[in-house]
Amino acid sequence: MHLHKAKFLLFSIFLLQAHAHATHNPTGNSPTFNNNPTISPHIPITVNPTFTTNTTSTINAVGVQMRDFAITIQQKIKETFTKDNYNNAKDLLKTLLWQYRYKIAAGTVLGAYGTTTVILLNDYHYLTHPDRWGNWKSDCNFEMLCSIPHHELEQTLVRAIGEHHVNK
Repeated sequence: MHLHKAKFLLFSIFLLQAHAHATHNPTGNSPTFNNNPTISPHIPITVNPTFTTNTTSTINAVGVQMRDFAITIQQKIKETFTKDNYNNAKDLLKTLLWQYRYKIAAGTVLGAYGTTTVILLNDYHYLTHPDRWGNWKSDCNFEMLCSIPHHELEQTLVRAIGEHHVNK
């Protein structure tokens, strides 16, 4: 707001000076003008950010219920996980792992083999798909491709790209 007033004041002074130089003085006396006006407007700038949150009673109620639920769970965990319960759970886990060690190992090996097979089959079908650019000149071996002149190979490739993208 103050910046707008300062701009208006400077613009008015500029117009007065331009008008004074443009008018004709009938007395012949040259008027004196102060061409260096001292204007130092003080523009106080203070930034006070305010954050408004529109909370509703529903949000507050849900927050309180979540806090109460978390506190209840935390208390049950503290009551349940004693040193004896920790040792019992550790012993049970050791027993289960030892009892089912062959099934766990077989499942791990079969899972790894199956995952590797699926990935390799997917890659094979991706690379051998006839629409891939890797199969552009699949009827030629490497020596035949190297023997084709560069300019002719370039023209053939540009034509193939055009046919592939335009005629779809």
